[in-house]
Amino acid sequence: MTLNPVTKQSSVYEFYMKEAQKVFPKANKQLKCLKELKRRKLMLVKGKITLIKDFQDWKDMVQDSGDKIKEYGMNFIFAGVQADDPTILHTVIHFESMEHLAKFQSDEELTKRRAEVVDVESGEMTPIADTAFTNFPEPMLIEI
Repeated sequence: MTLNPVTKQSSVYEFYMKEAQKVFPKANKQLKCLKELKRRKLMLVKGKITLIKDFQDWKDMVQDSGDKIKEYGMNFIFAGVQADDPTILHTVIHFESMEHLAKFQSDEELTKRRAEVVDVESGEMTPIADTAFTNFPEPMLIEI
Protein backbone atom coordinates (compact mmCIF):
# COMPACT_ATOMS: atom_id res chain seq x y z
CA MET A 1 0.00 0.00 0.00
CA THR A 2 1.53 3.32 -1.03
CA LEU A 3 0.95 6.54 0.85
CA ASN A 4 0.14 9.85 -0.73
CA PRO A 5 3.33 11.89 -0.11
CA VAL A 6 1.33 15.04 0.77
CA THR A 7 -1.41 13.65 3.02
CA LYS A 8 0.53 10.59 4.32
CA GLN A 9 -2.74 8.65 3.90
CA SER A 10 -3.41 5.57 1.80
CA SER A 11 -6.51 7.06 0.17
CA VAL A 12 -8.52 10.23 -0.18
CA TYR A 13 -11.32 8.55 1.79
CA GLU A 14 -8.99 7.78 4.70
CA PHE A 15 -7.69 11.37 4.66
CA TYR A 16 -11.20 12.86 4.81
CA MET A 17 -12.30 10.39 7.50
CA LYS A 18 -9.36 11.41 9.70
CA GLU A 19 -10.10 15.09 9.11
CA ALA A 20 -13.79 14.59 9.89
CA GLN A 21 -12.89 12.79 13.12
CA LYS A 22 -10.89 15.82 14.24
CA VAL A 23 -13.77 18.19 13.51
CA PHE A 24 -16.62 15.97 14.70
CA PRO A 25 -15.62 14.15 17.90
CA LYS A 26 -19.14 12.65 18.20
CA ALA A 27 -18.73 11.08 14.75
CA ASN A 28 -15.35 9.74 15.88
CA LYS A 29 -16.99 8.05 18.89
CA GLN A 30 -19.75 6.57 16.69
CA LEU A 31 -17.15 5.31 14.20
CA LYS A 32 -15.28 3.56 17.02
CA CYS A 33 -18.55 1.97 18.19
CA LEU A 34 -19.33 0.77 14.67
CA LYS A 35 -15.85 -0.71 14.28
CA GLU A 36 -16.20 -2.47 17.64
CA LEU A 37 -19.62 -3.90 16.72
CA LYS A 38 -18.23 -5.08 13.39
CA ARG A 39 -15.32 -6.72 15.19
CA ARG A 40 -17.59 -8.44 17.71
CA LYS A 41 -20.33 -9.34 15.24
CA LEU A 42 -23.73 -8.02 16.16
CA MET A 43 -25.44 -10.58 18.42
CA LEU A 44 -28.66 -9.03 19.66
CA VAL A 45 -31.40 -10.98 21.40
CA LYS A 46 -34.94 -9.73 21.99
CA GLY A 47 -36.38 -11.08 25.22
CA LYS A 48 -39.84 -11.20 26.74
CA ILE A 49 -40.65 -12.64 30.18
CA THR A 50 -43.29 -12.37 32.91
CA LEU A 51 -42.29 -10.67 36.15
CA ILE A 52 -43.50 -12.21 39.43
CA LYS A 53 -42.15 -9.22 41.36
CA ASP A 54 -41.93 -5.60 40.22
CA PHE A 55 -39.46 -4.09 37.75
CA GLN A 56 -37.25 -2.61 40.50
CA ASP A 57 -36.81 -6.07 42.06
CA TRP A 58 -35.80 -7.44 38.64
CA LYS A 59 -33.42 -4.54 38.07
CA ASP A 60 -31.83 -5.09 41.51
CA MET A 61 -31.35 -8.80 40.67
CA VAL A 62 -29.66 -7.87 37.39
CA GLN A 63 -27.34 -5.38 39.06
CA ASP A 64 -26.54 -7.86 41.87
CA SER A 65 -25.67 -10.41 39.14
CA GLY A 66 -23.14 -8.11 37.48
CA ASP A 67 -20.44 -10.77 37.74
CA LYS A 68 -22.52 -13.23 35.72
CA ILE A 69 -23.59 -10.52 33.24
CA LYS A 70 -19.92 -9.78 32.50
CA GLU A 71 -19.00 -13.48 32.40
CA TYR A 72 -21.57 -14.08 29.68
CA GLY A 73 -20.58 -11.04 27.62
CA MET A 74 -24.00 -9.44 28.08
CA ASN A 75 -24.89 -5.80 27.65
CA PHE A 76 -28.47 -4.64 28.13
CA ILE A 77 -29.37 -2.34 25.24
CA PHE A 78 -32.90 -1.91 26.60
CA ALA A 79 -35.06 -3.27 29.42
CA GLY A 80 -38.55 -2.09 30.33
CA VAL A 81 -42.06 -3.22 31.13
CA GLN A 82 -45.00 -3.10 28.77
CA ALA A 83 -47.06 0.11 29.15
CA ASP A 84 -50.39 -1.70 29.47
CA ASP A 85 -49.07 -4.62 31.58
CA PRO A 86 -46.25 -3.98 34.07
CA THR A 87 -45.75 -7.74 34.54
CA ILE A 88 -44.43 -8.17 30.97
CA LEU A 89 -40.73 -7.33 30.68
CA HIS A 90 -39.13 -6.68 27.29
CA THR A 91 -35.36 -6.63 26.78
CA VAL A 92 -32.82 -6.24 24.02
CA ILE A 93 -29.49 -7.73 25.04
CA HIS A 94 -26.17 -7.81 23.22
CA PHE A 95 -24.21 -11.04 23.71
CA GLU A 96 -20.60 -11.33 22.60
CA SER A 97 -21.37 -14.66 20.90
CA MET A 98 -23.85 -17.52 20.59
CA GLU A 99 -21.63 -19.46 23.00
CA HIS A 100 -22.15 -16.74 25.63
CA LEU A 101 -25.92 -16.92 25.08
CA ALA A 102 -25.86 -20.72 25.49
CA LYS A 103 -23.84 -20.45 28.71
CA PHE A 104 -26.28 -17.84 30.06
CA GLN A 105 -29.24 -20.09 29.28
CA SER A 106 -27.66 -23.14 30.97
CA ASP A 107 -26.44 -21.42 34.17
CA GLU A 108 -28.41 -23.06 36.98
CA GLU A 109 -27.26 -20.61 39.67
CA LEU A 110 -28.33 -17.60 37.63
CA THR A 111 -31.60 -19.31 36.73
CA LYS A 112 -32.33 -19.69 40.47
CA ARG A 113 -31.64 -15.97 41.00
CA ARG A 114 -33.88 -15.07 38.08
CA ALA A 115 -36.66 -17.39 39.30
CA GLU A 116 -37.01 -15.21 42.41
CA VAL A 117 -38.29 -12.32 40.27
CA VAL A 118 -39.51 -13.79 36.96
CA ASP A 119 -41.45 -16.79 35.70
CA VAL A 120 -38.47 -18.41 33.98
CA GLU A 121 -40.70 -20.80 32.00
CA SER A 122 -42.49 -17.83 30.37
CA GLY A 123 -39.27 -16.51 28.85
CA GLU A 124 -38.88 -16.04 25.10
CA MET A 125 -35.51 -15.20 23.55
CA THR A 126 -35.33 -14.31 19.85
CA PRO A 127 -31.94 -13.75 18.15
CA ILE A 128 -31.96 -10.75 15.81
CA ALA A 129 -30.23 -10.89 12.40
CA ASP A 130 -26.87 -9.14 12.22
CA THR A 131 -28.24 -6.77 9.56
CA ALA A 132 -29.93 -4.74 12.33
CA PHE A 133 -28.95 -1.20 13.24
CA THR A 134 -29.26 0.89 16.40
CA ASN A 135 -29.13 4.53 17.45
CA PHE A 136 -30.55 6.18 14.35
CA PRO A 137 -30.49 9.09 13.88
CA GLU A 138 -28.98 9.81 17.32
CA PRO A 139 -28.12 7.68 20.34
CA MET A 140 -30.78 7.94 23.04
CA LEU A 141 -29.79 7.73 26.69
CA ILE A 142 -32.27 7.09 29.48
CA GLU A 143 -31.22 8.02 33.00
CA ILE A 144 -31.54 5.19 35.50
